[in-house]
Amino acid sequence: MSRVDVYETDADFIEFRFFDETAAMHAERHFPTDFVRTGEGTIEYRANPTTIEGIRKKLETAGVNWEEAESGLTEDEMWPEWPEDAPRP
Repeated sequence: MSRVDVYETDADFIEFRFFDETAAMHAERHFPTDFVRTGEGTIEYRANPTTIEGIRKKLETAGVNWEEAESGLTEDEMWPEWPEDAPRP
């Protein structure tokens, strides 16, 4: 199981990859409610060290297998700032 060093990464999000969609759906209950699903079998969460460590512990206790990677998803992509007078897409 590969893990990202959340204390050293510059990534805004950590990507948790699960064996299949069923495993990812089971894993959802071990994440805070503001996780992001970016694909089948993939959950992303902000690279907050304390929260990531808590998620890992819950997944391990539940016997869930996963791999991690630094995500290319950024905070700006998730929550862009729009000028008040600009039309939104």
